[in-house]
Amino acid sequence: MQGFRNVPETGVDGIFLDLPMPWLAIPHADKCLVHGGRIVTFSPCIEQIDKTAAEFRRDGRYFDIRMFETMAMNWGVKTEAPAKRRKVAAGECTEAEEPTASVLASSFPMQMRSHTGYLLVATRSPADELAR
Repeated sequence: MQGFRNVPETGVDGIFLDLPMPWLAIPHADKCLVHGGRIVTFSPCIEQIDKTAAEFRRDGRYFDIRMFETMAMNWGVKTEAPAKRRKVAAGECTEAEEPTASVLASSFPMQMRSHTGYLLVATRSPADELAR
């Protein structure tokens, strides 16, 4: 593996990884992530999170390691025609033309067909803590 390309010499403040094996990229992230910088990984399997978290914890290189589940819920949008307006003129009700520009939209939950994923967030330890 070659690591990350075109990284500024001063390093980067954050890294987002969406890889099948993010734990293999952590040593490369160590070379370009500034101390106090954050790294986020996205993984669809809890086993990937376990291996990546173990790599973060190794040698105390990262702290404040947190995981968030990204359970997705499908939502649909249903459009409805606006109600017809009525004109009242001299006590007489007549139908006015239906406006064409406005549309009312409402959301509703669709049948649950979803997949979860996991975000793992970690902060790179300060340099003085790594020297201990």
